[in-house]
Amino acid sequence: METELKNCREKNYEELDLKDDFMFGKVMQDEELTQKLNGAVEEARLNEKWRLEYIKERLYYEEMRKEAYEEVYEEGERAGVGKGIKIGIRVYQAIQEGKKDDRQIAESVGCTIEEVETVRKQMEE
Repeated sequence: METELKNCREKNYEELDLKDDFMFGKVMQDEELTQKLNGAVEEARLNEKWRLEYIKERLYYEEMRKEAYEEVYEEGERAGVGKGIKIGIRVYQAIQEGKKDDRQIAESVGCTIEEVETVRKQMEE
């Protein structure tokens, strides 16, 4: 068993198969079960219908994830998140350029003094 365990650990990832229980660092004991599992996996890999169904499902979930992302992004834009980030960047740049007066920064950036103060507080954290 120790020799088999050592051989299992020396294999490259590509060389591992279902016989190798690499997650737990030991070799499966039931050779017959291992052969059945390998056969079933190979059959599934070669089954065109299963592969097409898998691809269809994957594309469906990717599309759903994309739509959810776009929906959340649009909600953020409606809530002013994008505008807030743009203002924050411009205020930060004005401060980095050495502007000290919050009123001057607010006027040049096109925001409120409170927004400038918020950015200053965030920069201090």
